[in-house]
Amino acid sequence: MRAYQQDDLPAFETLYARHAGRVLGYLKGRLRSETDALDVLQITFLKLHQSRHRYDPDFPFLPWLFTICRHALVDWVRARKPTQALDSLVLTAPTPEADTVAQFQGVLETLQAQDQQMLRLRFEQGFSFEQLAARLGISSVAARKRMGRLVARLRRAREDEHG
Repeated sequence: MRAYQQDDLPAFETLYARHAGRVLGYLKGRLRSETDALDVLQITFLKLHQSRHRYDPDFPFLPWLFTICRHALVDWVRARKPTQALDSLVLTAPTPEADTVAQFQGVLETLQAQDQQMLRLRFEQGFSFEQLAARLGISSVAARKRMGRLVARLRRAREDEHG
């Protein structure tokens, strides 16, 4: 990465050859479409290229690359329809769409009204964390933390349900 920061283009080819497979595997595990995974892979390496001068060589490269990848993945999911975004975050098993919607509705009904509202505002109506915070009367940091805990709880409930 240090060589690539100095505009050594063969160094980029080496980075891509060494890490693209691992990044693609990560993305395939989170996206239903291989085409989408390949698109996000390309976006990840484009963002790596654009931010190569901000990389700090005192820190490991791979976690930095996967941070870029996760951000690209989140951006990709958010660009889709809001209900698809929630489905991608919570219900990742490849099941028929009618079953997925029914499962999600069942899980959603088990949540407290405020948690349901938060999910709907975020994923159905596309509220930002700042907008969520204003609506709920909390800080944007608190909104992010609550959403993170809520999504983690939904994932755990899904994993418990399906073994």
